[in-house]
Amino acid sequence: MDVEIWAQAVTLLSALAALAWAVAAGPLRIHSRAAEKFIAFNLLVTTGVSIWWLLPVPQGIGAVYLIVTGMALLLTGLQWLSLGLHRLYETKPTIAVEPSVLLVFVVVLAAAAWFDASARFVVMGFFLMCIWILGLTIQQVYPMLRATNGIDAANWGLLTPVLVAVLCFVGVSRAVWMTLQSGGGTSPVSPIIAVQLLDAGQVVTLLAMWLMLNATVVSLLMLRFMDKIRDLTREDELTGALNLRSFIAMLNAERERQRRQPKRQVLLVCQIDQFQALNRQLGFEAGNMALRHATHLFVKSQRTTDRLGRSPRNEFLLFLPDTSLVGAKLVADRVQSTVKSHPLLINGQPIVLSLSIGLAERRHASLASEALIELGRHAMQQAARDGGGCLRLGPVMNEAAASGIHQAGTQSAMPGKG
Repeated sequence: MDVEIWAQAVTLLSALAALAWAVAAGPLRIHSRAAEKFIAFNLLVTTGVSIWWLLPVPQGIGAVYLIVTGMALLLTGLQWLSLGLHRLYETKPTIAVEPSVLLVFVVVLAAAAWFDASARFVVMGFFLMCIWILGLTIQQVYPMLRATNGIDAANWGLLTPVLVAVLCFVGVSRAVWMTLQSGGGTSPVSPIIAVQLLDAGQVVTLLAMWLMLNATVVSLLMLRFMDKIRDLTREDELTGALNLRSFIAMLNAERERQRRQPKRQVLLVCQIDQFQALNRQLGFEAGNMALRHATHLFVKSQRTTDRLGRSPRNEFLLFLPDTSLVGAKLVADRVQSTVKSHPLLINGQPIVLSLSIGLAERRHASLASEALIELGRHAMQQAARDGGGCLRLGPVMNEAAASGIHQAGTQSAMPGKG
């Protein structure tokens, strides 16, 4: 197939892709800030390649300089794609996306065009620059992708940009081989359009690169959607803390770990003393504000190993692994102090909050997770009866006694029991 037709195919497909990303960023609101970068990537590819076949070569300017102009736009597009990936995974952009780096690239490509009007050295330089940009981007994004999705998903998600880098390396090798075969080569005689300096294989390589890069973006977006769905099933929608189901699953996993490595585990069950009053006097939104405010303060006060959950009863559950009673009391005091010293602002008026905190300890793996929560809840209710703003310790019980408390608490919470 003629090289001009391949270039037109790249132009048409990239223009359609830009339109699709515009729909994703606009009406569909799919990662709008990242999608804007992917729109720019495809528009720059459209513009860069169209220059090669749409514009006639001006008199006095070699066709190779139109090739350089188009490749400069393609490199700019690749930088925007890299920025989109950094925005998608909230990583710090690398030096590869700096405008000064692009300026250096353009100078190098222009020098290569001046040295060799056949554009083979320009093609070599372009592919090497693509490898460098992609390499730095993968190096920066991969750790975050692995941390959020696991090593297998990270490997599959970044497989296509690695293949793009391999394609670039093949393009460099092919350009070197063609240069050696021609003994330096010369430019075609008075090309009408710049794309005639390239061969079909080089343009097809660009098309394959473009397809793979867009496929990479789509696959990474799918992974982000899977993350979001998983978070929605695990997290409380209002506060972002673990929901009760996920929290109990985590407690069960910690219980199994305790079987293998016997270490004490502590649970703090907390409620905001002013929560009901806020709901009655200022409305449910005020209560929601208090829950979100307290969640922020819990996260601020907890250790990196602690896990925070929220129950449907508007209780906060703070799990402290490998923690003694003394250490748990220190954590509880720190949380209480932080909550009291950071008032909730509603309509500009500060409202001081306090917590009733119940502490339950699991010394052995024989204590079920639900029973542990119920022990902490009983201690918390005792703290509330004592006036709130304080800590009370739950009893250390065997599994049978704790299960009895759990069953009693479950039955009392059931409607219709008189």
